Amino acid sequence: MKNLLLVLALNASNIIFSQTSKLEGSWSSYGNTSYVTTISVSEFTGSIDRVYSYSSYEEKSKTEKIIKQDYNTLETSHCFEDYQWSIKSKYVSLNDTLMKRIITGSVNTVLLYKKINK
Repeated sequence: MKNLLLVLALNASNIIFSQTSKLEGSWSSYGNTSYVTTISVSEFTGSIDRVYSYSSYEEKSKTEKIIKQDYNTLETSHCFEDYQWSIKSKYVSLNDTLMKRIITGSVNTVLLYKKINK
């Protein structure tokens, strides 16, 4: 019985890791925006542990606070102190090379990202 529970736990963690690893890497936004977001996955837990975003408009990077993550989505929040903006982002993996970012809060928009490296 213990062995069965261990096998089930390992399989569940492998499934979660394989899904979150789709979000891992550096992503560049399409269109007339200039966001680059890097998502890193912990090699120990298999879960996303850091999200950094950079915009040429800001000319500095932001570390986003991870609110929630599951199989192929990630929710974060962060503030732009200079503008007194607060936003939440929901990242959704569309496939291995495309990701959608839904931004709500002080600004509401949807951005499409392409993977630039892993």
